[in-house]
Amino acid sequence: MTLARLLARIATVAAALFALLVAAVAVHRGPLPLDGAVRDYFAAVATADSRRLVIPLARLGAREVLLPVLAAGGLVLWWWRRSPGPLVLLAASYFGMALVVGPTKRLLHRPEPFDVAGDIGRSFPSGHAAQAALVYGLLAALVAFGPVARRTRALAAGAALLACAGVGFAMLLRNSHWASDLVAGYAVGVVWLAAPVALALRAAPWLLGLTPGGPSDPPSAAGAPHRSPGRTTPLRSAGSDRTRPTAPRSG
Repeated sequence: MTLARLLARIATVAAALFALLVAAVAVHRGPLPLDGAVRDYFAAVATADSRRLVIPLARLGAREVLLPVLAAGGLVLWWWRRSPGPLVLLAASYFGMALVVGPTKRLLHRPEPFDVAGDIGRSFPSGHAAQAALVYGLLAALVAFGPVARRTRALAAGAALLACAGVGFAMLLRNSHWASDLVAGYAVGVVWLAAPVALALRAAPWLLGLTPGGPSDPPSAAGAPHRSPGRTTPLRSAGSDRTRPTAPRSG
């Protein structure tokens, strides 16, 4: 299975999960069965100090943090990969995600956990979770497509996962979102991360900073070494590396 096909399947599964949650919330505007249990658990373990300490984690998913991160990361990738493609992909994916999250919030008007009964809220889906999954995940993917060591790819992926997990943990601890809000937000972010990358791999590799056959091509799954298409190994004639026999010296 190619990487593009794998990403397309991931995007399909994430979109199906988001659609199921939208349907569930549309039918039952309040918390879903698991939401109440998760909220009760975090309410039991949270303290005023712990809620205050996780504020920086929550802000990792805020628009005022992520938009500068997106712009700075895109510009650095432009300079590094000598292509504006990564910045274009980041911006297009972000605004595409926003066109899904915003209208869904306004359509469903799901109250936040801290709202009084009957209040009109904008809890579903979590914009913090969606933005974090998209921006941090896509930056990690764009780094991984570059000519970097395997350890650097692992570090980028790990940092993105930790940032996304930290945002969700902070939101639950601060009672800012239902658990299903976060799952739906992550699903939207994954859709707008995986689908554009899959499309770019198939039709527009310049969006990933790739040049066909160039040094920035992603490694194969088997880890085969990269070979540039424009260089060939010179062939030698069958006897070119043999030592010419010398005549025996007369005694």
